[in-house]
Amino acid sequence: MLQNYRQAENLLGEKKDKTDPDKSCPTIVLKSIDVSLEDLRLGFPDKEDGIKLSHLVPFKDERCRSSELQRLSGVKNRFIITYGDAASRDDDTEQSLADQVRKYNSEHNPSSHMFVRHKPLADIYTLGRQAKLYNLWRKTRDQNAETIKNEEQNKGKPSNHSAEGIIIDIAEILFGRAKKLLREEKSIQDIIHAALLALEAKELLGGKTPTISLELLDLQHQAEVLAECRCYGTNYNKQTVSRRIAEIKKEVYLICQWYRPGSQRLASLSARSKIVGGLSKIFADARQIEEHETTLVETRRLSGLLFVHHNRWALPLYPLRWYFELLQRSLAVFTFIVMSWFLFFVFLWSWNFGQSLGESAYLVFNQLWERGEIGVGQSHFLTQFLRFFPFVIGSTHVVVLISSVHSRIQRK
Repeated sequence: MLQNYRQAENLLGEKKDKTDPDKSCPTIVLKSIDVSLEDLRLGFPDKEDGIKLSHLVPFKDERCRSSELQRLSGVKNRFIITYGDAASRDDDTEQSLADQVRKYNSEHNPSSHMFVRHKPLADIYTLGRQAKLYNLWRKTRDQNAETIKNEEQNKGKPSNHSAEGIIIDIAEILFGRAKKLLREEKSIQDIIHAALLALEAKELLGGKTPTISLELLDLQHQAEVLAECRCYGTNYNKQTVSRRIAEIKKEVYLICQWYRPGSQRLASLSARSKIVGGLSKIFADARQIEEHETTLVETRRLSGLLFVHHNRWALPLYPLRWYFELLQRSLAVFTFIVMSWFLFFVFLWSWNFGQSLGESAYLVFNQLWERGEIGVGQSHFLTQFLRFFPFVIGSTHVVVLISSVHSRIQRK
């Protein structure tokens, strides 16, 4: 994160020697950059007058972003962040933003590509997909985890499932700094810094010390979610949370591979439940209702799996628990399930008693709320089934609906 023009010039520019303007001074060496997030209006207070960093490409020999920060042209995917209309004209130039982006892409394709994104932004996973880096990142992560695992197995002796002592010490120092930053945070930058420290420490361990790695993963996601909730330029939604939950599942799985085979599933379920439960509290405190509901549903599902894992006798009853959890997932899901039951009973009634669908629907609707006498159908079993079961289904779903609504009101 660059906060002033001097930093940007040292990292991304080519400084000239004052005694010899044609000679460049040494600058910090950077590796190739895959993605950059750039504000369109870079208002660095220390930049020189006449430098127009809001202009992406040169126009009439002016000093613009491309001419002053030349190394940006080597970035593979550049996201230009703005709150305005991409098609609107800039106040200080005859080139619109759309024209500048089009010109840049035509000159630098395919080595570098520029995108325009408007606030509020989507999540980082969406940006990764747009830059066609998300799948590559996941593949690289999985390959690195597999490589580390294979290296340990090829050493010819059992692994102690722990990283080297110096690596653990460095990771714990980074972990302590991240926790302190998050505990004493005064800005979004502090929260992002904490997330980066936790990420670096986790990558440094490579999962070989699973307990610390899982704690770092928990802190990383807590810091990322907290930063996104605090930032008004970020657009959060249920799909974003679902992607994060999927990432947590995959990363926890890779870390838990270092446990013995008999403990991997239990460790994975416990870690995922704790991490997602922590995110649920952050969403609740931030009044992110839909996101809170999504994480709450996942936490409830993981708790059910943990209960079955510890109590094998409850395994035959788990489908019933899963069904009641499904009913409470959302009002749309509840309505769809109730309508499915209703249509099932209507078609069954119509076939058994030989009545029209309309008449069957009317009779089934009444049977849902009160158990009345019915005629004799083609099947004695179906007749008795239709006499009792619709009433049981109707009563049960009403109780679930009232309980779910009451629970939601209490949380809000």
